[in-house]
Amino acid sequence: MSSSFGQAPSSVPEIKTAQTTQIIKIDGEIEETEWQGAFVQDGLFDPVTGQSARNRTKVFLTYNQEALFVAFRCYALEPSDIIAREIRIGAEFEGEDYVGFTINPFGTRSGSGSSEFFVNPLNTQSDDIAGGRSSKREWRGEWTSGAKRLEDGWSVEMRIPWKVLNYPSGKDLNMDVIFGRVEGKRQAKSFWPNIGLQEFSDRSARWLGVSPPPAALKPFQYLGYIAPEYDRTSSGVRAGLDVRYQPTSTVTGLLSVNPDFRNIEAQIAGIDFTRTERFLNDVRPFFTEGSDFFRTGGFFGYGNLFYSNRIQEMDWGAKSFGRITNRLDYGALVANDTGKQSVGVFRIHQDPGQRGDMSLFGTTLNRPGGYRHEALGGSYYTQRGSFAWSGNAAIEKDQSRAYSSAGNVSMNYQVPNWFSDVTYRWIKPDFAPPLGFIPWTDRKGFSSYTEYFREFRKGGVRDVNANIFGTYFEQYDGREQEKGFESSAGFTTRNDMRVGVNHTNTRFFGKLDRVFGLFVSPNQSNRFRKFSIYTEAGQRGGVPSNFTSLQASYRLFKRMDLGLSHSVITVGDTDRQTIATLGYEFSRTMSVTGRLVDSNGRRNGYLAFRNGGGSGTEYYLIVGDPNTQEFVSRVSVKVVFAF
Repeated sequence: MSSSFGQAPSSVPEIKTAQTTQIIKIDGEIEETEWQGAFVQDGLFDPVTGQSARNRTKVFLTYNQEALFVAFRCYALEPSDIIAREIRIGAEFEGEDYVGFTINPFGTRSGSGSSEFFVNPLNTQSDDIAGGRSSKREWRGEWTSGAKRLEDGWSVEMRIPWKVLNYPSGKDLNMDVIFGRVEGKRQAKSFWPNIGLQEFSDRSARWLGVSPPPAALKPFQYLGYIAPEYDRTSSGVRAGLDVRYQPTSTVTGLLSVNPDFRNIEAQIAGIDFTRTERFLNDVRPFFTEGSDFFRTGGFFGYGNLFYSNRIQEMDWGAKSFGRITNRLDYGALVANDTGKQSVGVFRIHQDPGQRGDMSLFGTTLNRPGGYRHEALGGSYYTQRGSFAWSGNAAIEKDQSRAYSSAGNVSMNYQVPNWFSDVTYRWIKPDFAPPLGFIPWTDRKGFSSYTEYFREFRKGGVRDVNANIFGTYFEQYDGREQEKGFESSAGFTTRNDMRVGVNHTNTRFFGKLDRVFGLFVSPNQSNRFRKFSIYTEAGQRGGVPSNFTSLQASYRLFKRMDLGLSHSVITVGDTDRQTIATLGYEFSRTMSVTGRLVDSNGRRNGYLAFRNGGGSGTEYYLIVGDPNTQEFVSRVSVKVVFAF
């Protein structure tokens, strides 16, 4: 079956294809005979113009009882403009050409349950698989691809086994699919169907009558590690085990005994000005696997009831997450640090329909001596046309006091190029869930945010943006806490230079914050040859203030990545931070990385060899400790194996 390019942007196309009997060789060579009977779409939409994309793309889709097959034939009017750099599995293709295929086997018309598969012209793969998956390939699932450079462009073929996906049981299922392409030099996206500038999931194409095989489950899987190490004057061997249980194709259970947190490089907190605690991403596998099922807050809300970085150590942890029905999912977690604390977290999420959801979540914390804390929260979101409404609220208490509360209600308006939000939030003075991330307490009031963003396909400017964020908050005793606004604007030139300015004019407890800033970044989208500088000056809290940050990254010999970051801030006192990084990629799975951090004269560094990211046994050698403030004489060898 084929489809001509003429689909109206507002309609939802429906496609259907019979199971293929052809043998498709995944080599990047799109042979018409191999793809006989497949769905074919000739042409993608440019969401900026709403018309056919400048560079033509032809896509193919079919399946059998083992896998689904996807192909892209990417034509280029200027083939020399095709950019491909990354070779590491799982890399982000910043500033590169790549294609992507999105599938939601549950057909919910929302992003929930969608999996994405990406390939660049060097045949480097990256993916985001729904349902929560470990980075270990034996657990994550392996899919194959082939890419080939051509005289007039490039092509990709993908084979995605059904066992990689989470999908409901049954026949004649309706699934949601999207095909996409990104052109690196032009930084231009194109899609089929036309999902618009906002990339709405409910505009996905409907793939009708799909009959995948019954899920072939391997109920129990095991992942172990052994890490002999020398630390200063002592030595020892640490070991741990993860057990994964999958009773159905949509539900996962995980038990982690003595997980390895020490050898995982944590995010470094910057030194730019803030009056609140900094939010740091958690990269530890136990917490990242299935993390989407444990969301307990929102960007414009009061915070999050569960912030996994609060759990620094644990002897064991267990979690279960997944979909009960196509529209109902859950997450439940327990973690125990013997003699110190035990933690429980749960979330139930309902997806009632297009552009809407609701959830209920809670946490418990127990410590020796009878300390017990409980928190319960909920959220709701709905969208009608260009308007959306949302609400979040939570209560919490420990054994020594009554319940306290926090929450927010928001309304936003979104059309192509524009987004506006107005939020009222309240956080009582004693609202302090110990497992949560709550940047502010003792405040109530309004905030507003408006953003304008526009891309251009012609001329010397590629895109422009501007935003303004206004606040008015009081404490519960009636004192004015914060009043004012922050604004910024910027543009990116066609030759990839980013320039931006910002201004802050706010009073905090009556003391003035007035700051002007400038940002310049040549090669904005090319991390292999990038430099940026940001500087600001003015006053914070009525005190003279300035901040300067330099960032640079460069690739040598097509294998070695060098990075340097240097920041200096003065608000009364002066703080300095320098971060230098080194990486050398021997292959898609083998590399050496290192990092040196100097914070006000306190220095730490480490060097690590890694052979992992694919299937089979993984090996690591770490010299130093990546997560201490000062250098530690330590050597650790780590072996990770699946069975």
